[in-house]
Amino acid sequence: MSKKKQENIEKEVIGQPPEDIAEAAEPELTPLEKAEKEAAEYKDMALRARAEFENYRKNNLNLAKEVRERTTADVLESILPVYDSFDRAMEAVTDSKVLEGLAIIREQLQAALDRHGVKAIEAAGEIFDPKLHNCIMQVDKPEMAGKVVYEIQKGYRIGDRILRHSVVAVGKAEEESPKAADSVGKGEADNAVSDKE
Repeated sequence: MSKKKQENIEKEVIGQPPEDIAEAAEPELTPLEKAEKEAAEYKDMALRARAEFENYRKNNLNLAKEVRERTTADVLESILPVYDSFDRAMEAVTDSKVLEGLAIIREQLQAALDRHGVKAIEAAGEIFDPKLHNCIMQVDKPEMAGKVVYEIQKGYRIGDRILRHSVVAVGKAEEESPKAADSVGKGEADNAVSDKE
């Protein structure tokens, strides 16, 4: 290329906006190259739309699963007081035929809870865990300090979800009586006075 032509091209390029410079630098595309470029763009758009649809579908499946699990848990949670009532009724009834009928109904209810994965939370003798247990009282039992002494109401869970916390009484170490603490403090003071003499 001659020097004069190159100078003319540079003058034209310098006076143009940046987009025009890029277009001026690109060679003219043949119809086949244009079609291939358009096809690649359409393919990219189709792949993006497909990926967005897959994400949408997965999100809807996850949402439907969460709603189903939450609804199931809510229904099962509302059944638990009825289940507790069967236990109390079986303790109160003395007629063997009525007791037998209640036992059959309780077994059916237990089977329904089992089908949905409802498990009782073990509490008595276990270390107190506020994620599983609801402590409403403490009992003076030094040997059971920090452990569940007895269960007041049974707790239940489905997998990691707690339907109802176990209501429990927790053991605590015996506290020193105020008189005992005073006598210990007084004894130490007497020792300190005798050491000075």
